Amino acid sequence: MGIIKTENCVNHPEGGILLRNGSVIEAYRPEQIMETVDNTLHLDTMGVYFGLRNKKPAEATPSSIGGKLKSLFSKAEDKKEDDELTLFLNNAWYFYEHFEEICADSMKFLARVPVQSGLAYAGTGGFNRPTLGVYVEWWHSCDKAVVDLNGEKWLVWRISGSPLSGCNKCSLVNAAGKTRTHTILPFKEVWPSFIKVNKRYDDCKSQYMAYTIQEVVTLMRGDLDERESTHIAQCFALRSQVAYLASHLQHEEAENAQLRNTLVTTIIKYNEQELHGLYYRYQSEVDLRKIRRNQLIEERLTLRRRFKAGIFTQAEYMHIVTPISTEIRDLDRPLDDQDYPRLKELGITLTDLITYFE
Repeated sequence: MGIIKTENCVNHPEGGILLRNGSVIEAYRPEQIMETVDNTLHLDTMGVYFGLRNKKPAEATPSSIGGKLKSLFSKAEDKKEDDELTLFLNNAWYFYEHFEEICADSMKFLARVPVQSGLAYAGTGGFNRPTLGVYVEWWHSCDKAVVDLNGEKWLVWRISGSPLSGCNKCSLVNAAGKTRTHTILPFKEVWPSFIKVNKRYDDCKSQYMAYTIQEVVTLMRGDLDERESTHIAQCFALRSQVAYLASHLQHEEAENAQLRNTLVTTIIKYNEQELHGLYYRYQSEVDLRKIRRNQLIEERLTLRRRFKAGIFTQAEYMHIVTPISTEIRDLDRPLDDQDYPRLKELGITLTDLITYFE
């Protein structure tokens, strides 16, 4: 087998983990030496793992992945790992949204995720022993790690495909913990980014203590029963859907506004001579209304002074001033589309007219 060269792992400080954002979190050494992690990439000429001749893989589930790992690797997967994988998938979106909390605790960050990804002709090198921190960093740094399918967000949790042809069937999980497979293109933007993050922490995986996924869930969420877990998962799913719909609506509104502006501009330009005259008429009416309103206010003040001087009785004063006050209120009403029926015929508004000519 040949060796595929990759960049060297990061030199982490003694007793700490250097994250991708430049921060360092304190880590704790165990009493016993842990097994080192070998993530060297090898050319798998045997084509044992994810061979190109394989038919479309079945939908990935915790039990199916566990079964494959039992037959392919020396470490037998027991029920505990299946349970850990189920917990990981059911809480994947919770972990995603609590990225900062996981990245602030080395034992949560290094919690082992029992998932084995791999590439055709390259095997599993670079994908071994991923951790919870690896996943949350990758999900937040790789655009292809979060997939949008018909408005629903899915996280990539297992990578499977060919680095040569780009054919792939990656495993996804939604906010409700449901899994499915999906082809992600271009595949070259998926697997190298995961390997880069995963290999970065290989030394830390074998040097420092870590929680289990069960312990992480208990610490972060408490002992939740099945009903509570399901309810929370459904809430995450609904929040994801609402966020998508809001974003989609905002995009549609912006697009509709742009199209309408183009249409309005076209209509006004086509009828520019007529509409320029209408705009001039509008401006003249605005000026005349201001002049008339000032005259009426002055007239009303004069009448009030005469009333206070005893020239009018209360009844006489009210009879004269009421029509004036009514006219002032009418003049205070801004001119609108109803005052210019021609605008409605053309499909534009007075605001469109004013905006264009001003």
